[in-house]
Amino acid sequence: KMNIEGGEYELLPALTKSYLMKHVNELYVQMHSLKFDTAHRIEMDKVELSWLAEMKEYTTKVYMTTKGMANFGNS
Repeated sequence: KMNIEGGEYELLPALTKSYLMKHVNELYVQMHSLKFDTAHRIEMDKVELSWLAEMKEYTTKVYMTTKGMANFGNS
């Protein structure tokens, strides 16, 4: 699970560029762009879309939310 209050927009692209995502089977991530002003949100959304496109080369199952993660990913 990843809930790093906006830091995901730097970390996730770095993980795909370094190919570390090939070691991750499932990723549960809370995206936080809605916490920021419109200008920052637009940039974060661009990063998110680019990251999702990069993730197509991996078999990682990605589950994303913009809501709380208390029960997210728990069976």
